[in-house]
Amino acid sequence: MKITSFLRLSAVLLLAFLVATSCAAPKGSPTAIERIDVMKARKMVRSGDAILVCSYDDDRCKGMLLEDAILKSEFESRLPSLPKTQPIIFYCA
Repeated sequence: MKITSFLRLSAVLLLAFLVATSCAAPKGSPTAIERIDVMKARKMVRSGDAILVCSYDDDRCKGMLLEDAILKSEFESRLPSLPKTQPIIFYCA
């Protein structure tokens, strides 16, 4: 890759990052993304307060799902019936 192409690509990616972060929802809003620790996630999922979703959707993942997790395809099929306030925890391994 030529230096000029690399610099253009870097500038485009930086611009995309800046736009994405400036459009992010404020902390505490229903669409804000929050990172949580493993123990909190496990407690929320086990109590039924949250859904645990594997971000991948291929055959390898089916055999390696975390306990109580669902695949992305199952999540997508259930999405229309989920309440808008339902916490959703995504993970990738």
